[in-house]
Amino acid sequence: MQTLMVPCTFDDDETAMFPFRVGQPCADAHPLEQQLAWLARERGGQAPQEIVDSLTQLQRLAVEQSTKLEDLVAHAMREAAVFSVPGSPS
Repeated sequence: MQTLMVPCTFDDDETAMFPFRVGQPCADAHPLEQQLAWLARERGGQAPQEIVDSLTQLQRLAVEQSTKLEDLVAHAMREAAVFSVPGSPS
């Protein structure tokens, strides 16, 4: 299981990091579906649409390639870290 720390926006216009756990969801469910619903209902929070959309794409790719979503997420996180290092090639 992978943990993603995501900057979420809340009803009071505050932004705070929130941990999302990504495991192996059903093929027809969004990887964060239940966590996003809880965050909105209980805390008035919302994750950035870019993150939600990216996980949708990774889930689709995991199903197509018969691989684990959490493995693709780990790979994407490593790639993002490489590109966010100052002085790294683009």
